Amino acid sequence: MGIFELFLVNEKIKQLISEKAPTQMIRQAAKDATRMISLREDGLYKVWKGMTTLEEVDRVAYKMDLGI
Repeated sequence: MGIFELFLVNEKIKQLISEKAPTQMIRQAAKDATRMISLREDGLYKVWKGMTTLEEVDRVAYKMDLGI
C-alpha cells in the first residue's frame, strides 16, 4: 500500500523553486494554491480506512519531513 503526495506547479510555485525558497515555503504554497494533500495526510486517511498502520505512516512521513 502506497501513500502519495502530488502537487501541480503554478507560476508562484515555479518562482519559489527558481528562487531556491525553503522547502516548507514551497509546500505551503502548494497546499494553499492547489489544496495539496500531504504525504502524512494521505497516510492518516489510509490508517482511518484500515489500509495501513500509524507506525508505518510515521516511519515513511518522518523520513519525508527530514528530507531523506
